[in-house]
Amino acid sequence: MITSQRTQTERSKATITALQSAALSLFGDCGYEATSLDQICAAANVTKGALYHHFPGGKIALFEAVVIIEQERMLSAMAAAPHNAETAEHALRLVFAAYFDIALEPRIYRITLLDAPAVLGLERWRDIEYRYSRAFIQEGLKGPLGPNASDEHLEMLASALFGSACELTLSIAGSKKPEQARQHAIDIMLLFFGAAARPSLQ
Repeated sequence: MITSQRTQTERSKATITALQSAALSLFGDCGYEATSLDQICAAANVTKGALYHHFPGGKIALFEAVVIIEQERMLSAMAAAPHNAETAEHALRLVFAAYFDIALEPRIYRITLLDAPAVLGLERWRDIEYRYSRAFIQEGLKGPLGPNASDEHLEMLASALFGSACELTLSIAGSKKPEQARQHAIDIMLLFFGAAARPSLQ
């Protein structure tokens, strides 16, 4: 009985992974509107019934799951980035570099910055982004600002920094010299973070 349950669990996980992987590829390459559930099911080699079993909301639910997975991947990369940093500034530079590296992946850029606000609605998209990227920034501000910084103050600063990161990602993507623009963006984020983290701003 236990073996059977484990097998079913493993099958479910495999189906979900296949659907999410296929969705990431198709949503990222073709865009949300141009991607059909039939295409996703064919690429994942699963039935449409299986898709609706695991994602009752259908296409939009699967899309949201992909957005969340990529946010989690970005958060993990940012958290791991400063592991071998030599200085605090170097650590921040590595964190922002990790953010831009993933945010600028063509598929992720299209899904999270171009399609997600329209598909999920601005409020839901912001809720997801804030739960991950902004929360990471907010946590990073707690140390420099100290225990006296209010939650509202931290949230507003983190929102400003996160908004800057999003706009800079768009600027890099549209630049004729993306690598140079990426370096400028990292420098700008370091400058902004340093200013935001000054206790005198409380």
